[in-house]
Amino acid sequence: MLFSELDFSLFRDVPSNLPGRQAPHISVSEKGMVNMNDPLRERIGDQRAFRMQITPDGAWLALWSEQTPNVRFSQKAARMSLRPLAQELRAHGFSFPVLYVLEWDEQRRVWVGPCQEMGPPPSLGSLKRGKKQTEGGKRA
Repeated sequence: MLFSELDFSLFRDVPSNLPGRQAPHISVSEKGMVNMNDPLRERIGDQRAFRMQITPDGAWLALWSEQTPNVRFSQKAARMSLRPLAQELRAHGFSFPVLYVLEWDEQRRVWVGPCQEMGPPPSLGSLKRGKKQTEGGKRA
């Protein structure tokens, strides 16, 4: 697919749900690469060892900052390889990459959030440049 064939005038902004900054999140790739995004790294600081837990269905993830760690992210890139997690999510039928948008729970001292599957994008065929559509969706 050549992106030069896309009609970018058909794109529109989606309503923003982020207050000026990207939400802190962790993503999990199909190969098991687990990454923190920059806003999460900024809020966590230098800590890279956590107790990571997920719910039995994989729908929620928790990063405990003050419990005995069971995972360690790399110091510089804040990522790690965790193939068993990807295998578990795959077994539950998740599409990759899997994204957990996290919020800090001050009372429990934990980063916690739900899964937001991203999955592969749909076909770009409907965004190709071509004849203009008339009313009713038919091509002129």
